[in-house]
Amino acid sequence: QGILKSLEPIGSPKWSPDGSKIAYVSFEKRKSAVIVQNLVTGERRPVANFRGDNYAPSWSPDGSKLAVTLSKDGVSQIYIIPSTGGQAVRIVESGAIDNGAAFTPDGSNIIFFSDRSGGPQLYSVPVAGGTPKRLTFEGNYNTTPRMSPDGKLVAFVNREAGRLRIATLEIASGQVNYLTDG
Repeated sequence: QGILKSLEPIGSPKWSPDGSKIAYVSFEKRKSAVIVQNLVTGERRPVANFRGDNYAPSWSPDGSKLAVTLSKDGVSQIYIIPSTGGQAVRIVESGAIDNGAAFTPDGSNIIFFSDRSGGPQLYSVPVAGGTPKRLTFEGNYNTTPRMSPDGKLVAFVNREAGRLRIATLEIASGQVNYLTDG
C-alpha cells in the first residue's frame, strides 16, 4: 500500500528521526513544494511553498526543523524551517548556489554543497549561521553530503577526471577515502 498516489513528480523523500513522518518534494500544484506527511493519520502539510523552488528537505536530529533549499530570494540558498511550517530563516548569505543540506547528528551544524569556490564543494556552517568552512578540496565536484550516525564521517559524491564515485571525509582530519572507483 502506498502513502501517496500522484500523477505529478514526487521526490527527495526523507524519514523523520522517529519514523512517524516523511518529508518530500511535490510538484502536484505545478510548482515544487516541500510536504511533511504524517504516516499514521495521512495528514499532508506543505511546510515550504514559497515563490520559486522549494526542495531538498533534511530533518534535524530532534525532528523539530527541516533544512530546505529555497530560491525565494533569487539564487538557491539553505534555510531552516519548523517541521510544522512557518518562517524560513536563511542560514548563509551568499550569491552562490547552496544545496543538499544535512544536519550533523548533534544538530549544531549543517553540511552542504556550494559552488561558491567554482565547482561544487562541501562546506559546514553552524545552524545559528556564520561563515561556512570549506571541507573538501580534492576534485572539482563534491555533492550530496550524508553524515554518519556518529558525526565523524561525511559520505558524498565526488567527480574527478569525469569519474563519479562515493567518498567519505573524516571530519577531524580532513582525510578523504574513496569507496567506489567510478
